[in-house]
Amino acid sequence: MKKYLGIISISFLISSCGNPINIPKQDSGQIYTESNSLKSVKYFKDTANNRFWLLEMEARKWDMSAKFVKAVAREVERDGRGYWGYYFQSPFKRKALFLIPDGGSFEVNEIFSGNEIRESDWKINSDRALTIAEENGVRRFPVQEMIIENRFNSPEWLISTSQGIFRVNATNGIFGKFEQKNKNE
Repeated sequence: MKKYLGIISISFLISSCGNPINIPKQDSGQIYTESNSLKSVKYFKDTANNRFWLLEMEARKWDMSAKFVKAVAREVERDGRGYWGYYFQSPFKRKALFLIPDGGSFEVNEIFSGNEIRESDWKINSDRALTIAEENGVRRFPVQEMIIENRFNSPEWLISTSQGIFRVNATNGIFGKFEQKNKNE
């Protein structure tokens, strides 16, 4: 009898190794689980493309042909960290998908025709874009809003501040231009 109990105990231990339990861990103030799903990660300020690959995977669940078209954040810090939201468009749907890194998602009635941003074209992240903008006149942080979208066949950062709007090319980092805000607004 003891022989059979030993065999049963060993087989139970081996079978439980194939299905690990999701035990929460804590690392640098963020609680997460062993799985890599977006739903297991707390939402915190980050640079725009830090977890982008996870968002693309989520968008592909919505539609395999989903393409990234826009990212937006408000109150972005000097280091490019903010609460980012991402838009994905499908050529087969009349709606876009809006994703946030904590796993939140919903469809919106926006159409972004022909505005796909390929990951290979997006070489300048939000932190570097703000450094370039600061070298060209941004003086107040956090900035009001940052947007990356495709403009004139190239992804471009629009950095909105109380001073005006600064533009930085997201492929090569070239400072585009500065548009001063109207005093009447």
